This record gives sequence, structure tokens and C-alpha cells, in this order.
Amino acid sequence: MLIKRDIFLEAGGFDEDFFAYYEDVDLGWRLRVLGYKVVFAPKSIVYHMHHGTSKNFSEDKLRYLKERNSLISIFKNYDENSLANIMSATFASIFGRIFIDFKFDYKNYYNFDLNNPDMQSLSKKLSQEINDLKVDPEPLSSLMAVKDFLDNISKHRAKREKIQKARKRDDKVVFNYFKGQFLAVYADKDYQQHQIEILKTFGIYEIFTKKLKRTLLILSSDVVAPEMAGPAIRVWNFAKVLSKYMNVILAIPNESVFHPMEFEIVKCSDDL
Repeated sequence: MLIKRDIFLEAGGFDEDFFAYYEDVDLGWRLRVLGYKVVFAPKSIVYHMHHGTSKNFSEDKLRYLKERNSLISIFKNYDENSLANIMSATFASIFGRIFIDFKFDYKNYYNFDLNNPDMQSLSKKLSQEINDLKVDPEPLSSLMAVKDFLDNISKHRAKREKIQKARKRDDKVVFNYFKGQFLAVYADKDYQQHQIEILKTFGIYEIFTKKLKRTLLILSSDVVAPEMAGPAIRVWNFAKVLSKYMNVILAIPNESVFHPMEFEIVKCSDDL
């Protein structure tokens, strides 16, 4: 990635609390939120030394970094309209991954059916399993990643407030790059099914895809700019409100000077 030095510093650079993993995602995401333009150059060539960092650490420690850093990125960069649902679904998914690694017959242990004659003996047997239970490094790393995030929540909140105060783009602009597909990181079928139910329950599919697929074209005969007359202000407000429900294109007679937002702005051609 190439980035101007002054922009890199103004945006806060790489988050040094990450140490490794997702710090590049976090920076690129933050740049979009702050209104900067990110361009992909497919013909560029980059030489990357693979596993330069990861070879020094065990898999559970790498999992800790990935779980923690993804939480921090989400907390800092999503806007208020999306954060609560996204964070809830993220925590639920983390615990889902922990439960895959944590093999314990909780349904029978927490069986409160007093009419079941085998309940007490089975519960006593499982109690011994609890005494002998050992937590493997992998699920422990996810638990500790959540603990680290919560222990430092005030620090992350300060970073979030700074980013959100300087926000120039709505989340919908970023969502346009996603097609509503969420791939599971685990091959376990139960985990995959639970993930689908989590995404449905917290409305994540709806957040990333607009409910109405219609596209509305709004034409403005007046110049749309930071200083504009009444007719232009009206079409601007129409576009802003209606973009919550459908895809909106605002066609204007001049070149747009606005950052990309929840609706698309195009210049009218002479034919139009």
C-alpha cells in the first residue's frame, strides 16, 4: 500500500495496540470512513515475506491476536446504526467457536427433570468430568481475547469517538462492496448452522443488503454544491431520505465535490 505521509499521520496510522493481524484492514477501513479514496492497482507487484511474524508464535497465540484485533476493528469503525447488532453477532460467533473446541455434555448436566430417574447419576458422572476438565489453549485464547478487549474498553472507546467524530462516509458506502455472503471459518456443520441463525437473529443480512432492490433516479436542474439554492436542497434531502429504502442516483448538472455517501451522485450528460 502507498499512502501520503500526512494522510497516514492524520488518520492515526496503524493501530499499535494490534501488534499483528488486521492492522492493515483497520487502517484501510478507517481511511474510507474518514472520506479518503482507496484505489486498487491490479498491475502492481508486491513482494511479501510470508510468515515473517507468525512463525515466532504458537497457533493459539495467533488466534488470540486475530480474535482480539477483529473485535477492536469492529468496535472502532462501525457507525452507531450498525454497531450494536454487529458487536452482538460477533460475540455470539466467538463463543460459538469456543464451544466447538469445548466438548462437554451440558444438556444432560443441566437437566432439571426431577422425574428422570437417571438424571442424578448422570449429573454426578458429568460433575467428575468437570473436575477433570482441562481447557485447551485454542478456546482459551478466544476467551482471553475477549477479556483483553473488555479490559481495555475505555482506550478503544476513546479511539472510536475520535474516528466517529471525523466520519465523512456512511457505513452503507462500505456495505456496497459486500454481496451479503458470509463464509464460516469452521467446517463444523453445527457451527455453520448456528452462524446462519446468528446472522438472521441480529439482522446482519439486512444490514449488508438493502431490503428494496429498486433504483430511483432523481434529476436536478440546479447546481448541487456545498452552497446551493432551495430546489437543489430539496432534491438532496429527497435522495438522502429515500436512500434508506432503495438505491438512489442523484443526477446533477455539475461535477460533484462531495465524498461518496449513501446515494450515488453523477453528472448529467448533455443528452440527458
